[in-house]
Amino acid sequence: MDVRQQSLSLLEAVKNNTDYLIFTLDTTRHRKFIEHVLSSTDTKLILQNITTPVRAWADQHPFLYIGFDHIRGTEALKKYYKETVPAGSKYSVLYFSEGYVSDARGDSFIEDMTHHGDYSLSSSYYTNATRESGYKAALSAVKKDPDISFIYACSTDVALGAVDALKELNREDILVNGWGGGTAELNAISEGDIDVTIMRMNDDTGIAMAEAIKWDLEGKEVPRVYSGDFELVTKTDSAEKIQYLKQRAFRYSDQ
Repeated sequence: MDVRQQSLSLLEAVKNNTDYLIFTLDTTRHRKFIEHVLSSTDTKLILQNITTPVRAWADQHPFLYIGFDHIRGTEALKKYYKETVPAGSKYSVLYFSEGYVSDARGDSFIEDMTHHGDYSLSSSYYTNATRESGYKAALSAVKKDPDISFIYACSTDVALGAVDALKELNREDILVNGWGGGTAELNAISEGDIDVTIMRMNDDTGIAMAEAIKWDLEGKEVPRVYSGDFELVTKTDSAEKIQYLKQRAFRYSDQ
């Protein structure tokens, strides 16, 4: 959230003639910095959390786009909700902060569920991508329409905030999902607080970044895009299955 500190750190990295820089793309401010790096430096840019190349950068492109495809993950959650929640049900969407992640995870969900499906969007809220903002948005969603069947959350902290709100309201009949499948979400699933999440095989991208740099140093051709694997996890899954997925996803980071 500290934009000034982020800018100073990035400028220092470029000033130091950094060979490889791992960054992200979510806001217009990020995009301006990226374009500066691409056009004015020899630093090779690895963009994390985006797997769709930006058309405007086709001639001067980042070294690597890497992450977990937001659309693929969202499709798995859409399938779950359609199989679990009766057609005609109402729902609310709690976005991440405004930007690319919210567009990819939230707007694509609404497009399919409402515009090409039989589900009714009752409300949607942008958050600050924090637990507190997710809590407040969920309270507002239920107050506006007590008859919603589920809350679609676009990130971990937002989902955990929604869980806090539903507990406070004694409305644990309303389903809520996680997004990412980190340790906090898996613990919430084990306790029955979150109903489903799309779990990223987290360490895939760290390994892929290291391999890409290694290949580049060896003069080998490096793919432009790398997208890691997902697994759908629900509260009905066994503890053994979840433990196996945790060992696979965090096989190096050991979270």
